[in-house]
Amino acid sequence: MIVVRRSPLIWLTIICVLLLLIFPTHITIIFSIFIAFLWLLHFAVLDTSNKIRINRSVDISYVFMEEHIGVHLKIKNDSRFPIFLLEITDRANTEGAIFVAENMEVITTLKPKEEIVLNYEMEFRKRGIYQLKDISITISEPFGITRKTRVIENPLRIVVYPERIPILELPLPLRELLPTLRTDYRLLEDLNYVDGIREYTPYDSARRIHWKASAHVGDLLVKKYEYTAATDVHLFLDLNLSKEIYAKKVWSSIREGFEEYAIMAGASLIEYMLNNKIQMKLYIICEGEKINIIEDMNFAGLMERLAGVHGTNSPEYSLESALKSAIYSFTFSS
Repeated sequence: MIVVRRSPLIWLTIICVLLLLIFPTHITIIFSIFIAFLWLLHFAVLDTSNKIRINRSVDISYVFMEEHIGVHLKIKNDSRFPIFLLEITDRANTEGAIFVAENMEVITTLKPKEEIVLNYEMEFRKRGIYQLKDISITISEPFGITRKTRVIENPLRIVVYPERIPILELPLPLRELLPTLRTDYRLLEDLNYVDGIREYTPYDSARRIHWKASAHVGDLLVKKYEYTAATDVHLFLDLNLSKEIYAKKVWSSIREGFEEYAIMAGASLIEYMLNNKIQMKLYIICEGEKINIIEDMNFAGLMERLAGVHGTNSPEYSLESALKSAIYSFTFSS
């Protein structure tokens, strides 16, 4: 979008011509020279506004909530004329995003072929996938008669991960064999973790003998190992308003708050299970899509997925239908 203000200059030119025709004096001649100078400045504004180059970049595109992001605006004047007054406003302040300095608005000047870099910071207080787009610039001459405003689209994609709460321990029943994870089910001994020592029996292998302890007590002792196993977790994340709720107008606004808590809980569980190498399948019941089934994805991919999903007050799919379709894939270890 381009907006040019030139009507004051046109009226001044008309007045100047009339004065020259009616009162051709030295003052009117000087006034006409001044008007010609204003027209020169006018064309300089038009030229510089078409030849200004702006590029926006950020330090990181994947961030956590309330994390500061460094934003950099590189501005170059490719014109042979100077820019006497340049106003720059970053209009990327979408819902949930704020500038650390309240609002990014700068007034500066640029020489011909000069390049400057403006640095500022943003932070995001809501999860989501944001598109930073518009940068508004206004160029004017010293008298402020000619002003030209342009809105430049310089899109950038920012992914804001949901908030997470560290989970120190989660009691999951482990039933399948998997090294390095402890379990109360005696399926497989993990040779990486020694649980203690006991007396030797004829059925024990010689490799299990703890020679140092045996020499100390004068009798054969063998090592006891911890047991290990795994589980298969099916995580259902329902973000929709239940069809069974009648007071939908009341619960519609409340649901949005619960949605963020559900996302936070889901992200925390996902982080815990990935850190502990627990096999997981994620089911997301959300707006506008069928039930999303996600498995074998890394942490960044899962967090990006959770950043962009939202529930609805009029769902097509329910948690019940998700459970019915998934129950046939459950195993003994689920």
